[in-house]
This record gives sequence, C-alpha cells and structure tokens, in this order.
Amino acid sequence: MIVGTTGTVPPYSYYKGTDLNGYDIELARRFAAWLGAGLEFSVYDFGGIIPAAAAGKIDCIMSNLEVDTERQENFTFSDPVFEQPVGIMVRSEKKLPTDQKSSLSDLFSLDGVRIGTQTGTSFGPMLEKKLPGCTNQLFQFDD
Repeated sequence: MIVGTTGTVPPYSYYKGTDLNGYDIELARRFAAWLGAGLEFSVYDFGGIIPAAAAGKIDCIMSNLEVDTERQENFTFSDPVFEQPVGIMVRSEKKLPTDQKSSLSDLFSLDGVRIGTQTGTSFGPMLEKKLPGCTNQLFQFDD
C-alpha cells in the first residue's frame, strides 16, 4: 500500500529527524497491518498530492485533505477522521494601513486585503469565493 502524505502538518503527518510520524502515519501503519500489506509512504506538497493520486502513483492520501465538491467528484473520501476550525491571523492594527484600521470586525471585513495561503490547499479557493476582492498570496512551506 502506497500512502501519500505531506509530512508538514503536526501532529498528523510530520518529520521527527528523518522519520515520518503522526496520527495519519500511525493510522496508515495499522491499516497496512490489518490488511497484511506492505507499506510505503510517498511525500508530496499539497499542490502535488492530488495529481499523484489521480495518476495512480499512490493508493490513498492521508494528510489532512479537505473535502470539497470538486475533490468529491474525482475521489472517494472516508468518513471524517477529525474536524478542525479554520483561523486567520492578522497583523496588529498598529501595522495595518491607515484605511484598514478599525475595520477588522469579521471575515468579510478582510475583503480587499492580501491574504497568504499554502499552495495546493483548499483555503485559497475558499478565500477567493468568500472574499472575491482579496489578493491570495500563495506560499509553499518547505522544511
């Protein structure tokens, strides 16, 4: 069984030294043992993990993959293993441009500002849908 993961999302999939660890990694090991199958991990960034699955390079993805309509049209998802809220951090009002001070009261008050999201995640498209005036600055996280 070849499992795709990112190795960048503690406590679910992360590196401790050169070894992959985390809840997703342990769960994959237990699935493989239950199936009596060999286990191999292939590490991708969030932008590459879905294309790897689509190309048949991996058998499943275990790496905090958000469920959305487009993904559900192309892949079968398990029941959710966990749910977590999404948060946004903003700079102190002292460092915001003058025209944005005192206007950050809810999510929609961020429309029109520059927001950074990780490449390949569902957060960028979510922001673009909810806040069409924002600028989505994409970042790729490397260890």
